[in-house]
Amino acid sequence: TERIEEVPRPAGLKNSLNAYALRTSGESMIPRYFPRDILYINPDQDVRAGDHVVIQVRMHDQAGIETWVKRFDGYENDEVLTWQYNPPARLTFKRRFVIAIHRVLPVNELYV
Repeated sequence: TERIEEVPRPAGLKNSLNAYALRTSGESMIPRYFPRDILYINPDQDVRAGDHVVIQVRMHDQAGIETWVKRFDGYENDEVLTWQYNPPARLTFKRRFVIAIHRVLPVNELYV
């Protein structure tokens, strides 16, 4: 992963060595996240239904990795269920192509 920009580490992530931040693009999560918002991610936390997540997916066997920001809704059979707000839509990903699902920390957990 190439470092593009540095941002201050919020207090809620001071003990997480694997934490990272990313800047959003696109409009699929408006009104929750807007283009160019900075999201803080703790890959060491478990994700639960309702969490907002960064999901890294290989879309098919020979594809590169795509990164999505969505609301995690759970697992069903061999799929990961997610939701986007704009336009409202359910997105599903085959579990075998999912590389990682990392929890986006809400503001109330960043500045404790």
